[in-house]
Amino acid sequence: MTIFQKQLGIIILVTIVINIFFASPRYMSSNYEQNKHHIATSEYLEKTQEQTNEKDFGKCLTFDEDLNELVSRAEQVFITMPAKSAGSSLKHFVNQCMNVDPWIGQNNNNFINGAPRVNKFMTDSLHLPKVIASHLYGEDTLLRLLQNTGRNTLLIYIHREETSRLLSAVKQVISRACSGNIPFDRKYDEVRVNGTHCEIDESFIVKEIIVKKQNEMRNSAGRILTCDVYDKIDDTAPKMVFLHYKQADKLQAIIAAHHCQDMLEKLSHQNIDADKKMQVSVVLEKSKTEVRLDEWIKAKGELLEWGYQLKEGEGCQAKTRHMEDKLLSCDDELLLI
Repeated sequence: MTIFQKQLGIIILVTIVINIFFASPRYMSSNYEQNKHHIATSEYLEKTQEQTNEKDFGKCLTFDEDLNELVSRAEQVFITMPAKSAGSSLKHFVNQCMNVDPWIGQNNNNFINGAPRVNKFMTDSLHLPKVIASHLYGEDTLLRLLQNTGRNTLLIYIHREETSRLLSAVKQVISRACSGNIPFDRKYDEVRVNGTHCEIDESFIVKEIIVKKQNEMRNSAGRILTCDVYDKIDDTAPKMVFLHYKQADKLQAIIAAHHCQDMLEKLSHQNIDADKKMQVSVVLEKSKTEVRLDEWIKAKGELLEWGYQLKEGEGCQAKTRHMEDKLLSCDDELLLI
């Protein structure tokens, strides 16, 4: 037998031994268990990630079943929102539904933002309204609601993406300047009105309206949905729903079905600027030419927050954006957190 034949025989023998070992029940069992463990670990991590996402971003709801059930079971409902998020129509509707005059007694406009007015409200009547709607001026009111409401209280927060909300607020404040209403208690040379046409200088818009965050501009989502608010949500586990502002009409219908069925056919769509016929033009700073207000907002709107640092000091924007992503992914744009 040659040396080559001996080496070939050894190689064949080693190959046979290796194949026998890997085919043995003991090895197969060990390998199966390792694969099983790997698969189970992967599935666990995926499940954990899903649960984490569910915890972080909430659960999608439906109007017809989920929200309807929540409202029917709630002993008290608070509906809150920043400015320019369907608040005027909702407040008008809720006041009618609860048979409340917002300008008489302690249940006046946005009263929940002031602790002294809340204290007076509590003794204003034996039977207090089961549904309260209010704009929020900042985080404090929402923090008080989260900390002090009970398990049978439903909190509904109407949300609008901040840039969209801001531009709507800018437009409203500019229109108000043209009509001579608050916050402008005197006439300005930079604002010129001729019948139903208003010219307003771009420099005035920047210096007197945007930089100063006049009226509705200052009540931003960033001043309401703060890090402290998100921490308080984690601490208190409230029964709280986020709702996209464009779904406000559906919320009204559910509230009416449970609290004022006679209003189902006359739901409110109030917009305090809806009937204004004033045509507003902006006189550009550099060229001194006029453009329509809508054109000016479309051209510069996405840059206003950056250009004038309108979000300075606002934290936890990532949490709000994650919440928005989840909210908009829901078919009914309705999210239980």
